[in-house]
Amino acid sequence: MPTVPVLGSTLHHREAGDPDGRPFVFLHGNPTSSHLWRNVLPGVAAPGRRLLAPDLIGMGDSGRRSSNRWPVTSSRPPAGSWPASSTTGPGWPPAPTSPSCSRRSSRARAR
Repeated sequence: MPTVPVLGSTLHHREAGDPDGRPFVFLHGNPTSSHLWRNVLPGVAAPGRRLLAPDLIGMGDSGRRSSNRWPVTSSRPPAGSWPASSTTGPGWPPAPTSPSCSRRSSRARAR
């Protein structure tokens, strides 16, 4: 399965569907991996949908960091590492990791 370099490590991910389609990212919780989505991806694959399920750094088949120090900003992906997409899954809460949410925390709300 493919990997991409991220934050001085490697990010493993599962991919299904149309490689040229609109990307949808399926995130896993802690502690688990993209294996969580193994039976879901084929069921939602359709023309026009590119499905991506990454193993977060330090989990699944992704690489590990050499340091145990994890700044809050490291839990959000670097700009350009993933295409603009829709996401789903029990991932990290957005408010502490998203600059746009933390700057407007009084307006942030669950949808």
